Amino acid sequence: MACGGAAETVIEDLPTDVLSLVLRRLDGASLAALGCANSSFHDLATDPDTWRGLCLALWPSVAGLLDNSCC
Repeated sequence: MACGGAAETVIEDLPTDVLSLVLRRLDGASLAALGCANSSFHDLATDPDTWRGLCLALWPSVAGLLDNSCC
């Protein structure tokens, strides 16, 4: 408990969909590092849509390649 008896809130308390949106704002190195923090973050950090968005932001020219991929 925090000072004054109020309960502390930690990032893991956020809903998964909110955390997923936050992770999409990270750069690749930060996203990979967060994925190593614990199993919950690993599951979120390995989401293919998150990485696809990151790759497209860095390399927009690969958009056609990613759209045609089998993954």
